[in-house]
Amino acid sequence: MDDKLNRGFSRLTSTIYLIVEDKTDGEVVKTIIRKRSIPVRIEVRFPSGGSGGISRLAAQLERLIETAKAEKTKHDCVTVLHDLDIHQQQINRQSYEHIEKTCRDKGVKLVIAHDEIESWLLADSAMCGWLKIEPRSWDNERKPKRALIRLLKKEKGINYESPARKKVFDHLDGTGDRFSQSMQDAVKKLYDAPCMKS
Repeated sequence: MDDKLNRGFSRLTSTIYLIVEDKTDGEVVKTIIRKRSIPVRIEVRFPSGGSGGISRLAAQLERLIETAKAEKTKHDCVTVLHDLDIHQQQINRQSYEHIEKTCRDKGVKLVIAHDEIESWLLADSAMCGWLKIEPRSWDNERKPKRALIRLLKKEKGINYESPARKKVFDHLDGTGDRFSQSMQDAVKKLYDAPCMKS
């Protein structure tokens, strides 16, 4: 991150309550925040009752926001993150529209990963070096998660869907925004959150 964005943050007092589709998305963001030394805590919240998904997030979003708002202090803020899923968005269009409206009505910042959050991993220089590929933008690619799963299996024998994925995150350096406009926009939104200015 640009040094001028890092200036002015001298204490770790704020928390971003990050509401996501599933736990993995939260782990990705927490790792990126840690690798970039951004001085904020991330408290991850996700829908109950299953593996996540956009329809489950839409159905439970109001409750998740209200719960986070009840827990947060005046120095904290609430943010919602989900995948754009542009190639299948028509299937669940109502869910995406409901999430956007709910965030707007509740005064909550909405961050969207194009097309899936795994595109940020595939744009990360350290991750790409580990996987023996060149970093580039995957924002407009169909199903970057599938590509990541294949690369991890082929190069490292790792199943991304297993607990072993935590080892994958160790190979991030948080630089994906150099290639991913989606990640660059997301990081800027996090920096622009009110709790980052306290």
